[in-house]
Amino acid sequence: MMHQMKNIFRVSILLLAAVSMHSCEDLGNLTNKTFAFVDTDYYDLDFNVDPTYDAGFQIFTEEFITGDITNVLEEAGFSSDKVESIHIYEALVNLREVDTYKDFDLLKFVELTVYTDDQGETKVAWSDPVPENKISLTLDISDSNILSYFKEDQFILTAQGFLKERINSEMKLHAKVKFRVKVNID
Repeated sequence: MMHQMKNIFRVSILLLAAVSMHSCEDLGNLTNKTFAFVDTDYYDLDFNVDPTYDAGFQIFTEEFITGDITNVLEEAGFSSDKVESIHIYEALVNLREVDTYKDFDLLKFVELTVYTDDQGETKVAWSDPVPENKISLTLDISDSNILSYFKEDQFILTAQGFLKERINSEMKLHAKVKFRVKVNID
């Protein structure tokens, strides 16, 4: 009886493997496209964390970004109608001045979001928790495809975070964001 169960189990595994291999081949035929990746220049965003008597969540800045990436793609020799996806490729935040604040220790977290009325808000980069004793942060990045935001005339890039305590003078920050565009070249 035990021998028969082992054989049934082996046959089941072989059938499952055969079905899986066939499915993968079909999937390969469906996705047989060639892609190129185009990185944008850095988008620079200077902003301040203003003095406040309240600790807690703060919106540091909201910047309007034009959604048109046609120029970036044309310079690379691609058409905007072939774009498959756009993702944040890299996001950095640095202290612009270290006179008053020597690091990011007053921040519990910092994040970047994109927003339009039609698309809503999507968190695209963050550091949570903010590491101690740092003057520069490389943010974690989302795998969200934000192509739909670029199809709008413009979208809002927001820098926001959470202050652990009140601050008496402004904290000057600089963010750099680079986008990666996936283009179908077939």
